[in-house]
Amino acid sequence: MDTTGIYAKDNAASCRILKAYQYLRDNGIIHTQQDLADKMGVGKDRISKALKGYKGYLTESFILKFNNAFNNIFNTDWLMEEKGEMIRNNQSVGDISNSSVHGVNVNGKDIHLECPFDKGGFELLVSMIQKNQENIDRFQNQIDRLITLLEKKYE
Repeated sequence: MDTTGIYAKDNAASCRILKAYQYLRDNGIIHTQQDLADKMGVGKDRISKALKGYKGYLTESFILKFNNAFNNIFNTDWLMEEKGEMIRNNQSVGDISNSSVHGVNVNGKDIHLECPFDKGGFELLVSMIQKNQENIDRFQNQIDRLITLLEKKYE
């Protein structure tokens, strides 16, 4: 086995990147090395060699690009040196505990909810959606009545 130059292997880094890759596969985010290559915008050959730990391919730049392709869900310190937890802030895919909602509702009122699924935030969102649906239904009824009136007028 060649252990010099670009063919030298970084087994520790290779194990970490493989664990991260497996995490993505286990969570259905990607399924194949080709999916990973497409997401990162690199060739499949580069992915294969990086996952095998070849130093010329498994570089700091590759690791950062890998993490960036998945919205930096992985702890960079863990990917680089196995410091801390694999997932950044112990936040898994789909975990919205550090999320917030910002925007404007249909009435023009500002919306700002920190962590919407805490402290009744979920119920509030459901209530807002129901009220908006009621408004949509009411507007659709008005539109239907206007169309009927126009049709009668021009018969």
